[in-house]
Amino acid sequence: MDRISAIIVGAYTVIFVFGGAITVFAYRAFTRTGSKRLKALSVGFGMATVGTLVSIGGHQLGLLALLDAVALQSLATAAGFVVLAYSLQTNFSTTTPMGHSTK
Repeated sequence: MDRISAIIVGAYTVIFVFGGAITVFAYRAFTRTGSKRLKALSVGFGMATVGTLVSIGGHQLGLLALLDAVALQSLATAAGFVVLAYSLQTNFSTTTPMGHSTK
């Protein structure tokens, strides 16, 4: 593995580990509160994280050229960010288990 590939694999590993953690935290918060915003937030982070795993896995297994892997990861990140923006901008209205309305 050349130096640039090693740097990319290292960065993708960090993205996967911390993106996965954020996805789990957001999903746990969703299950506690029932907030649709938190559900969409976890989906957005999950999309970006899974895209990273698939792209770097595909590259390391020889299924994708490096530039194809980077393009796939970029598309997954872009789609995840669209969902993240949606989760933060949309005015969801739900009732929490405590009976409080959230927006």
